Amino acid sequence: MGFTCGKCVTSKSLEIQSTLGNETTIFQNQTISRSVVFKVDNHNKPFLLKYNTTPITSTSLEKSLIALTTAELFDYSPVFGKPPYRTGSEIDTYNPEPFKNFPYNEIWSNWVNRSVFEYYNKTDIQYMYRNSSLKIPLTDKIPLSEIVYVLKVIPESNITILPSDDFIVVNDKGEEIVNKSAISRKYPSIAILNGQTYKHYSKENPQMNISNATVVQISFGSIYGWSMAMRFTFNDQYVIVDEEQNILLVRYDKSHFIS
Repeated sequence: MGFTCGKCVTSKSLEIQSTLGNETTIFQNQTISRSVVFKVDNHNKPFLLKYNTTPITSTSLEKSLIALTTAELFDYSPVFGKPPYRTGSEIDTYNPEPFKNFPYNEIWSNWVNRSVFEYYNKTDIQYMYRNSSLKIPLTDKIPLSEIVYVLKVIPESNITILPSDDFIVVNDKGEEIVNKSAISRKYPSIAILNGQTYKHYSKENPQMNISNATVVQISFGSIYGWSMAMRFTFNDQYVIVDEEQNILLVRYDKSHFIS
């Protein structure tokens, strides 16, 4: 559990989306801008925000929102050694220009932050208008376009990252916060801050104990195109932020294909 927000939530394909039904969320299916909405049945009584049984103070909530912003605005290129986008011709790029260089339904996201979401959210609409005005044979119908961008924050916790074939994170009560596949055959999926650079995770890494860490989960999905020419790009990331707002570890998973 945590506090969760969604923008244009339309898909059940991502990790956060698949668990929303089992959680109590502050708000869902709403577009927000720097605001948190609470439902209070009786305005004459105080209310207390809790994570499980632990009260969340306004200071803790503020730190969680700062950690979320840190994770959203971070450039993950140095972490994973690749730009945010990859084309169907297997070229990694920072600034794909679909109208000039690439078919738009062959641009996928390597990793995700707010700028990646905003790129697809803006360009989907631009490309939809362009296709509608050209009236190309077999593409005269308006393409399907769906965007998912969901954020989840697990407030300040004392956590332990266990050495394992899987990526397992537990809190100081021994409860699992994360238990996901760690090693990808196709690409390094986890990076850990080591001095000023990031190194790839392996099961040989020693156990890590982090105090007052905030875990941010980001899920992103974009669907665009027609029934036989549709692009699917999905990303899930776990970002661990320490008390000084340093990004200590990133775990990501991606799934991209075209129909």
